[in-house]
Amino acid sequence: MYTWNIFGNNKIKNKERIFVMEGRKKIIVYTIAIAFIILIISSLVVFATSNNKEVSLEEKVTTEIEYLSSKLIGILNQFNGFSFIGYDVSSRAEDPQTETGQEENQNEDTDEGNLTVNSNSDSNKNQILNFNGKYKTNWETIAYQVEEIYQTWNTVVIDLHTLNVNSDSIFKFSNMLNQATKQIKDKNRKEAMLRISELYELLPEYAKSYKSDSNWNNLLEIKSNVVKSYSYVSNEQWNEAKTEINNATRLFTERLNSVNSKSENQTDSNKVYILIHELSNAIDLKDKEIFFINYSNAIEKLDII
Repeated sequence: MYTWNIFGNNKIKNKERIFVMEGRKKIIVYTIAIAFIILIISSLVVFATSNNKEVSLEEKVTTEIEYLSSKLIGILNQFNGFSFIGYDVSSRAEDPQTETGQEENQNEDTDEGNLTVNSNSDSNKNQILNFNGKYKTNWETIAYQVEEIYQTWNTVVIDLHTLNVNSDSIFKFSNMLNQATKQIKDKNRKEAMLRISELYELLPEYAKSYKSDSNWNNLLEIKSNVVKSYSYVSNEQWNEAKTEINNATRLFTERLNSVNSKSENQTDSNKVYILIHELSNAIDLKDKEIFFINYSNAIEKLDII
């Protein structure tokens, strides 16, 4: 009887040990499973964060390109003393490098040549005819704006490299900017305008390198043709201006016939199409004033379609 109790106790103890061991195994399995789940979740979070950073950088560069677009157009305006065609000299786009861009722009309400900077109203557009063909280049304002381009470009270069944009294309902007600055220092109006318009010509090239939005890229390329034609017309290079407008007409016609354009405001698209043809007609007439008036409207319409 005594011996039986001993064996019975041993059996109970063995069962307890087995139970404890199984419990420990379950705890280990659960721990490994939880650790594995945490590892997977952490990996997904890191991957999602990485993707968000890439998207954020693309958006940042897009903002920078839009800023450069407005600045370059504003600079070209100043070669004719305009502060109201498409963009004023301080530009509508805020400097992506500073949060105080708006305040700085407001401080630029000073007289330059014939007109007041930061004036972009419809009534001022009508003042083109009041120039009577006498256009004054605001060299000091141009020099100031070009220096701002340098400040912005230092950051844009890094961002474009990060997005794997072709290095030669990036350095081309830097070299062209230096050439433009030299022409501005020498007050060589014709060559300076050409260099600035060639800087603009590089923007759609950058956009195509990283952005899959073909609509935006296409509009930027059309604007580049229109902007370059403005530079040629300003210097009475009518044949060159006609070539650029023909390119803009071809690209915009293709755009109107594409499937992607169906979602756009057709009224605004038709207006741009008509304005581009009016630019072509003005070139045929060799009439700067008619061209400048239609150029002002075309640039603004291209921004809202």
